[in-house]
Amino acid sequence: MSFSLPKIYPITDTLISGLSHAEQIELLAAGGASLIQLREKRASPREFYDAALEAVSMARRLGVRIIINDRVDIAIAVKSDGVHLGQDDLPPDRARALLGASRIIGFSTHSLEQALAADLAPVDYVAIGPVLQTSTKEQPDPIVGLETVREIRRRISKPLVAIGGITLDRARAIVAAKPGRDFGPAFVTRRRLTRSTGTVMVRQDPKRRHVNVGWSAEADGPGFGACAQRLLWRSARRRAAAPAAAPR
Repeated sequence: MSFSLPKIYPITDTLISGLSHAEQIELLAAGGASLIQLREKRASPREFYDAALEAVSMARRLGVRIIINDRVDIAIAVKSDGVHLGQDDLPPDRARALLGASRIIGFSTHSLEQALAADLAPVDYVAIGPVLQTSTKEQPDPIVGLETVREIRRRISKPLVAIGGITLDRARAIVAAKPGRDFGPAFVTRRRLTRSTGTVMVRQDPKRRHVNVGWSAEADGPGFGACAQRLLWRSARRRAAAPAAAPR
């Protein structure tokens, strides 16, 4: 299956954002996201299944593709568009045998060696991280740094996602480093963030919660971050301000 990364690739987190997965999908879709990963590290399998089922239903209405983090069984059960696997999850070849050729499989790596091996595996994209210091995981892997990211981008053929400690300002610096084609930062959704922190926001009234999103840059350049920010912000405002369609 031919796969390319969209311009944004956000990752949900209910604890950090204070929102359900379905609520995050609604906001992220309003900001322009078309591929969203559901990550749930605290809920029971049944709780994650129920939440994922609701999220996939929301995504289908909004035309958004959903990737389930870690759980191939839940991805199959809720009929998501794919799964994102970690180093300790089901091996990619076994996941591919279960999911078939049409589903998306992403694979996390934490070193150049792992990324090179992933490039030969039956996966659609490779994730590398943490690129920078991150607070979204209790026990993160060692920081890989930007030079490793550039080296991986030069040596693998699959689309590459960088994750870990990436704010919008940091993402601009990463993209400005011109890591190459089919590359982009991924973000975990957050709350209580403002434009002054360099965060892309999608507003939800009346509570006015904010969600930050990331993107994958298929075209590089130092101005991409600002363009993506304006695109997402204006898209959300335009959709919120659009009058309701007249009944037929």
